[in-house]
Amino acid sequence: MKEKKIEIKIGDVLYQVAVGMEYIHELDFIHRDVAARNVLIDSAKKAKIADFGMSRNVEASNASYKSSGGLVPVRWTSPESLNDAEYSKASDVWAFAIFIHEIFTDCEVPYSSMSNDQVWTKVCSGYRLSRVNKCPFAIYELMLKCWNANTSERPSYTDIRAKVGEVCDVSDSVLKFQTPNNVDGPQKAQAAVNEFYTEKNFTELNYVEGPNGELYSAGNMDDLGYLDVNSSLETDGF
Repeated sequence: MKEKKIEIKIGDVLYQVAVGMEYIHELDFIHRDVAARNVLIDSAKKAKIADFGMSRNVEASNASYKSSGGLVPVRWTSPESLNDAEYSKASDVWAFAIFIHEIFTDCEVPYSSMSNDQVWTKVCSGYRLSRVNKCPFAIYELMLKCWNANTSERPSYTDIRAKVGEVCDVSDSVLKFQTPNNVDGPQKAQAAVNEFYTEKNFTELNYVEGPNGELYSAGNMDDLGYLDVNSSLETDGF
């Protein structure tokens, strides 16, 4: 089977994922792991939000979920979730802005010069990622709104979808990757994603279960931005 090169506009990816998240929130679910690694591209070049292993039903539009511990994608996680383990639709919105940063940096690890512990401390102290050159100013303005420390001031995914729709053609930048040989069906889609991230110094993107039921990424947990909050932390400021 011949390798198939895939190109998709960044604006289309952002818009389609925003539409997917808008629908998920309408059903009163929160995803809790919005990130580039959890977005798949189908054969019609449509971006689909995936991996609902950490999702929760919040039952009401303004409700939140209180986590009792477990795996936390620190680099995509909002301050209220890091400090208080409180997750809501607003924390999904925060993560979407990190996802935007990933897309405009060719899926570079967010806060790449920092450890997970450093990210935790700095984000909760008000630090925010800077705009990258390829990112339109209108999109970065949206990102800053998504990163508002006040959860009630963050936009909804309906707002995000509308704003991205306004400016989705501003950038002609595209994502480029290719499907591997001799893989069919769902395996082909997952293999394509794994291959794409491997080129960006990732390994596998799945979770594995430890001997006591704890979850770990199959790759390097720190590189992927996850931290097990049940583990001891030897960091000042906690």
